[in-house]
Amino acid sequence: MDKEFFLTSKIIDLLVEPIAHESGVDLYENRGARQIAYDFHSLGPRSFSSTDWDRLKEAFNSLARINQRAGGKVTVDEFMNLLGDLRFKCRRRRMQEIIELLLRSRQHAASIAQQIPSMDPLFAGIPATAYEWFHRLRVPLQIVHDEQNALTSERISQMVSTLTGKHDLSKYAPPIKIASFELADSKTDVRLQLADIAAGVVRVYAEHIIQPVGQPEVSLPVQSIQRLILNDSVTSSQEDYTQLTGRPGG
Repeated sequence: MDKEFFLTSKIIDLLVEPIAHESGVDLYENRGARQIAYDFHSLGPRSFSSTDWDRLKEAFNSLARINQRAGGKVTVDEFMNLLGDLRFKCRRRRMQEIIELLLRSRQHAASIAQQIPSMDPLFAGIPATAYEWFHRLRVPLQIVHDEQNALTSERISQMVSTLTGKHDLSKYAPPIKIASFELADSKTDVRLQLADIAAGVVRVYAEHIIQPVGQPEVSLPVQSIQRLILNDSVTSSQEDYTQLTGRPGG
């Protein structure tokens, strides 16, 4: 997962998509939301100074988090004032259009921190992995995950309910079957240790593909690794996605 793109795509997913939905536009159809996220992510560094672009990302990250680890939590007013300031500094027309949409998102900005922790990749990664493997295997899943404070019994129950039940986005993510969801200690659980090894190999492969300069030469079983990469993996460009997975799209 490209963590910076995950953050910038969440700005689109949590603030722009709801506005479009209220207007009767489905941004998930034909991956429209993903394309806006690509535009936003790629144009950001070219539309603003590096300081202003970092300010925007940091402000949204603070706004969307339930708990702020350090410093004062950004308020909705502060976030909107920042967007208003950046609107007049923007150097790209397409980015200005996206900023204008974000300025209409006050209502949604006020509510995002009340949702399941929207900025924790766990709550995107687990459902995406579950969907992928259910459609590959076509059997009820037995999910095992490392113990995490964020994975409370209430949040797990809500996640499983969403994955297995019908909801507004069921036409894009049909219900799947989950037999069990278990938390375990990765220090003693062999299943989690094997998963960590596999994830480490995929990470090394991704680093060699996306940032090859300075990486040591290694021999990797590319086709076997690509089978471990999700179809819905979060990458910052279609080109990176195709290189990583060997599949078109992204």
